[in-house]
Amino acid sequence: MSAILEHPWSAAAEQMKPLLTTLTAQEQVALANWLYDRALDEDESPSGDPDMDRILRTRTEAVLNGTAKSRPGPEVMAELRERFK
Repeated sequence: MSAILEHPWSAAAEQMKPLLTTLTAQEQVALANWLYDRALDEDESPSGDPDMDRILRTRTEAVLNGTAKSRPGPEVMAELRERFK
């Protein structure tokens, strides 16, 4: 499996998992966006590519405002795991 899909969790993060699973899809996206923004240095591009950053932000906004067409997360993750094994 690809290392991109396997990240060790700290003990504190492991303790938060049960609570995080109770969030709605929109809350999960908002949390992911917030964490993503916090993880960046002010001068650093999240993806290293400004065009990709613009696409990611546009997609996030579409999910948050309900206009995005999406697929269930487990379906996407299964596809990625299969692709990157």
